[in-house]
Amino acid sequence: MLGTTLEDACYAMSWSAKRKLIDKTVNFSAQLFRLRAPSIGNTYRSADTADIPNDLQCPAIPENKVGRIVSMPFFRNDHLSLNIPRGPFSTSREWLAASLAIKKYDYDRIAQQHRAREADWRS
Repeated sequence: MLGTTLEDACYAMSWSAKRKLIDKTVNFSAQLFRLRAPSIGNTYRSADTADIPNDLQCPAIPENKVGRIVSMPFFRNDHLSLNIPRGPFSTSREWLAASLAIKKYDYDRIAQQHRAREADWRS
């Protein structure tokens, strides 16, 4: 992609230009934050999501729907084979429970590997 990175450009920018850039970024972020969806997940174009129920449409963006979450922790390593919900989630509690289930699985697996190595070491 052609252009200059902000990291390189910022040295040549005046304080006024930096302030305007920050103000625009904050304004844009605030606009995005105000958009609300009926559930937690990833947004998909409605035309591409015939299998997602209509009640999961985003009122703020009618041409989009909320579907299963696409986030690395849900798919990394063997996580895809885990029997955990992947959304869309009705509440942040549901999302957190699924995220913690993944973490617990990882920690249990690491502890089991450690116990096996320790048993080999002792024998």
